[in-house]
Amino acid sequence: MSKAARVGVLLLALALLTAWGVARRPPAQEALAAPNVFSGPINGGCYLETPTSCRIHVDNWQPIVPDTGRALLGFQLVAQADGAAAGAVLYDFRTDVSNPPSGSYLPSLVKQDFAARCGVTYHLTLRAQDTGDLSLEEVGRTTPFRCPAIKVKNFLPVIGR
Repeated sequence: MSKAARVGVLLLALALLTAWGVARRPPAQEALAAPNVFSGPINGGCYLETPTSCRIHVDNWQPIVPDTGRALLGFQLVAQADGAAAGAVLYDFRTDVSNPPSGSYLPSLVKQDFAARCGVTYHLTLRAQDTGDLSLEEVGRTTPFRCPAIKVKNFLPVIGR
């Protein structure tokens, strides 16, 4: 057999092997786009910080707009785990009583993320109070989002000096 014939047979064998591999591959899994991201009056997501801990990261806030002629007194960001009786206050902001902001107020982003339990479904609630309210009122809520589950196969902690 000539060298050209051997190369032709090898190429044919490689093509058949490739076709067989493509035909045997498992069917594509359906992927959910960003399953740990939430949106609403607040945007962000939940992520796996270390192999054993999760955090909620808050991004872009939408402006908080008090009723016309009223001033904002404060707001709270509350995380509620599904099935929990009460939520945990993540962020509590109170304005200066002598000079509360009037009109829309856009909170600055927080520098630190908030601790969360991995594998738990949460929703965030934004509560605000203006000069016409007796207490904090719910002004927005995110859709439920699930923090990723812990996936540890072989985790060996490293101790450094």
